[in-house]
Amino acid sequence: MTASITAMLYTDLARDLAMHIRHALVDRLVWDLPATDSRHDADDLKSRHKTDDLAINVILNLVANIPCHVYIESWPARYHSAAEFSLFIDPIDGSINWDRGIGDPCVALRSRKKWRMCASVI
Repeated sequence: MTASITAMLYTDLARDLAMHIRHALVDRLVWDLPATDSRHDADDLKSRHKTDDLAINVILNLVANIPCHVYIESWPARYHSAAEFSLFIDPIDGSINWDRGIGDPCVALRSRKKWRMCASVI
């Protein structure tokens, strides 16, 4: 797989992940109004949120059949024996604000083939 093909596939994957996460978040926002703080540990500002869990489920479903290692913030790594690349994902940067109805969160993705970075998208 050439670098340009890898970058193209990665760009498509990044776009799909962001789009699916966005749709899931908007659906949740519509059904869970008013927005509330949804941390698993109310005393820990950086604890994982229900919003993160939603995004993580979307990510894991979308990459289920892709032979890659997946590293998601605050989640156990998923390893694939035939992986040709790795994905590093911050599922929701801005989850606290999103839970409170403020702002527009982003998904941060980075891919690495062997020991070389292929692409990063926020």
